[in-house]
Amino acid sequence: MNPKPPTILKYLLIPLFLSLPLFLFLLQTPSTPTPTLRHRRPPAGIRIRPGYTSYATYINRQLNKTQNPKLRRIWRTRDWDRKVRVFSQFFQLSPPLVVEGDFHAQPFGDETFDFEFSNVFDHALYPEKFAREIERTLRPGGVCTLHVAVSRRADKYSANDVFGGVEAVVGLFKGSGVVYTRKVDGFGLDTEIVFRKKEGRIR
Repeated sequence: MNPKPPTILKYLLIPLFLSLPLFLFLLQTPSTPTPTLRHRRPPAGIRIRPGYTSYATYINRQLNKTQNPKLRRIWRTRDWDRKVRVFSQFFQLSPPLVVEGDFHAQPFGDETFDFEFSNVFDHALYPEKFAREIERTLRPGGVCTLHVAVSRRADKYSANDVFGGVEAVVGLFKGSGVVYTRKVDGFGLDTEIVFRKKEGRIR
């Protein structure tokens, strides 16, 4: 017998509370070294926060959030019921609920998914790679929904801040068109952007 939806949600929402990617990605250092931040120019309208001298520095910073005792208490108490209630309105889930990987280099083949969701764009050290990987793994006509902060500063563990408005994020998705944008109350994130991938392979 399949577990009831609230039971299934419990297993998915544990990584949510750790602010790791909602859509099945846990951060780990990639096997191929990523260039240090100082050799990369951030996209227009997006500021990469200082202090990330290498990809390893970035990973360690993100993992520190998951080890914060105060945050862990909050995630297990007052945040739990609210997040179960909110996310159960949007998703019907099935195992496997967590796959180890990196949202800068998703561990999935091309054109795998019809739908992807993320509320951790602000944690991407390389926003262009984040967007390219979503487009690579979406099937043509597939939909991606992002919750982002475009009119407020995201949390202190974020790796980037969007100061160029919705257009700064939209400009990263070269192979997709915008379906709509709207304001939301998404746990500190204020804007929902929905993309549809265009037909044809994204290069």
